[in-house]
Order: sequence, then structure tokens, then C-alpha cells
Amino acid sequence: MKNIPPNAWRNRLNETDWNFARCPSDELRWCWKWELHRERAQAEADGVLLTSPLNSVPTTQELFIANAWGERHPDKHISQIAKMPKGWIYHPHFPQLSYLDSRTKEGWKRINNEPTPSHDWLELGSNAWRELENHIREVGESPVWRSSNDNTEIVPLIIQWNWRDEDIIEAFRQWLKEHRPKGDGWDDRPRVDEPPPRPKKKGGAGDPIRQAKVKLKALGAWRLIQHYNGDNFVAFDHPGAAKYLGRQFDMPGAWSEARATVRKALKELKEFRFYPF
Repeated sequence: MKNIPPNAWRNRLNETDWNFARCPSDELRWCWKWELHRERAQAEADGVLLTSPLNSVPTTQELFIANAWGERHPDKHISQIAKMPKGWIYHPHFPQLSYLDSRTKEGWKRINNEPTPSHDWLELGSNAWRELENHIREVGESPVWRSSNDNTEIVPLIIQWNWRDEDIIEAFRQWLKEHRPKGDGWDDRPRVDEPPPRPKKKGGAGDPIRQAKVKLKALGAWRLIQHYNGDNFVAFDHPGAAKYLGRQFDMPGAWSEARATVRKALKELKEFRFYPF
């Protein structure tokens, strides 16, 4: 295979960088997202796995403050968050460690297996309010609408806690219908349409877990062949490669197809900067 780009795997390829066989089935989709972002990060750094500026996973409140202040915030941790390169996952192990190594280091603590939007509501304490007041004074505008990238808005709500939960939910559903940004001329907020409904779970080849397993094998093959500078025969002889990838990779076409799969996924990659652990 020709035209192998500069890559981090040429001089360093641990088994956890290409062999994802021991990843639990219910974490394969998380593993795929992590590793695909990692592949992009090393490619954008000209084949180098850089070190994260973070020492810990930031909270929602810390992210909000970092977004408002940037690197000039006096708190070192907040300024570190603001230094995160675009597209990187907010995790101190990214992109240095593979998904498997990161999970091992954290003791495989339980995670939320469903890739659904986070329900971690932002709670603003007295310190956060002071941060907001300073931001308004210095920037000269309200930070209530955070940015067009994450489409996050801070809205104070009165909650009648003596109502039943289903009544509160129904009232909030009605509020959403009325207040979702529609891009009206009088509204400074950009239009934000409701995402499409979640697709029904598929079986067979369309099963998300099965698809993630296939894509991870393609990524593993792509990293192996990058490591061996395009020589698919030597890559297939790498210890454990034939067992993990399967006999189809005995043929050159399978390696080209793996590269095409990864390139297509990178081209269509949507940023996913938070993980449930």
C-alpha cells in the first residue's frame, strides 16, 4: 500500500492501540468514538500523540467558566481547560492512552452505556455568579447564550416541587415547544431545530455494536499497516493480527478497504468531547 501519511504508530504501536478484542461489547461504541478522535488528533499533530493539558476531567461549571474567561483565568485548572485543542476529548488520558489503557487505569468503573445526551444540569453557586458578573463587566455582553458551537443557554426556571414529576415534565415539554430558538428576527439566538428521533435498534449487520466491532477492526488494520509503512503482508504477520482481524486480511484488498472505512469515518466525524466516566 502506498501513500502512508506521517503517523504516531510508525515508531510506537502497543497491542491496545490496534487489538480491541478485550473491549466489553457494551463499550465498543465508546471505544470506537475515543479511538477515532485519537486517530484524528495524531494525524492533525503530524503523527504525534501529544499530552493533554488536563489533570482531571472538568465539571460542567468549570467548562462554562473556561468558555467565558479563556486562558486568562487566574485559576490554573480553568486556564488548562481553555487550552484544550479543538476536537480533543476533555479527559486527561486523551490522546496519549488508548481507550483500553485508559479504562484499565481507571479500574473499569461503571459507565452509562447508552450514548444519550447528558442530563448533568449546570448548577451555579455563589462563585460562579461572581464569575458571570465579571464576564459581563469585561466583555460587555450577557453570557447567557454560550456559543453557536454547543448551543447552550442558561435559563432560570421556577419549579413547582409540590407538583407530580409527570406534571413538571409535561409543563417543561410545553415550555420547550414555545421557547426553542426558531431564528426569528427579534431573537439574537440562532435557529436550533430538534434533533431527529433516535433510530430503532437494528439487528444483524445494522446492529450498532456489531458495526462498532467491524469499524474497530478496520482501524486496527489501518494502524498496523501504518506501522509497517504500507506492507500488508508483514502487517498480517504481526503477532496476533491474523487471529484478531480474520483471514480476509490475508488479501491486499481488505487493507485498502480498511483504510477507506477509516477515512470515511474521519471525514464524517462529529465532535464528541465528553465521556460518561
